[in-house]
Amino acid sequence: MTRSAYAKVNLSLDVGPRGPDGFHPVWSVLQTISLADTLEVELTAIHDVVLTADGFPVPCGPDNIAYRAAVAMRRGWGASTGVRLHLTKRTPMEAGLGGGSSDAAAAVLALAQLLDLDHQTSEIETLAASLGSDVPFFLRGGTAMVQGNRGDRVEPLPEAPDMWLVLVKPAVGVSTGRAYAALDAVPGRLRGRSTGAVADAVRRGSLADLVRASGNDFETILPLVCSSALSAMDDLLAHGALTAHLCGSGSAVFGIAGDADHAEAIARALRPRWPWVCVCRTIGALEAQRG
Repeated sequence: MTRSAYAKVNLSLDVGPRGPDGFHPVWSVLQTISLADTLEVELTAIHDVVLTADGFPVPCGPDNIAYRAAVAMRRGWGASTGVRLHLTKRTPMEAGLGGGSSDAAAAVLALAQLLDLDHQTSEIETLAASLGSDVPFFLRGGTAMVQGNRGDRVEPLPEAPDMWLVLVKPAVGVSTGRAYAALDAVPGRLRGRSTGAVADAVRRGSLADLVRASGNDFETILPLVCSSALSAMDDLLAHGALTAHLCGSGSAVFGIAGDADHAEAIARALRPRWPWVCVCRTIGALEAQRG
């Protein structure tokens, strides 16, 4: 079986203070986009999980979340078969685009079908939540409001207005741990309040209101951890993007274009300056689930 593992952008991202458990509560509106890795999944007679990859370099053992997802699925349902995975990696790492979590969700969904587990929805969702933040969201995709310390409370929203996006990633990445540490170090930081307003804009189907309400708390610490991401956002706005924001905790940023032609024009202007520029569109839950 072959599945597309779609990336995401955060139309909003509000981060609360770290709790006693070491996690930060988050409130975010997530949106799947057409940028995607490809995951091939095959049951084998060899009693093991094997992962190979091409494209962007990734670990091919236990440090890879898709590998861990396959191991957890075999263990959870006592599968006697082995699993072979091949990942074509198109989503850059340390970008905030959720590529690893989406790969894990693709592995879970493919194995659920190959092992005839589609009817065990709640058990599969529980396993997905144990793998990491955003994995539960990627089981469905589309537009959703995500809350909780691990992104495990997912509330589907109506499909957001269709959007064409331009993604830009600077040469440097930003690890999630470093971004949260920098955020914690900001004295008297107030959590943003963009998520509720963005969710309301989505429910009304208003792109203009969505653009006005969008925001990301991690943008406040970009001068400390990735000033080049700020420059990329400025470039997107200078070339006519309706708005520009950080993807997750970075370092990639996205700009909303007026239409497909506008997105391509922005991308052409920015490619000489930035090492990775990508044009994509938003995709809904049905397309995401088809994989």
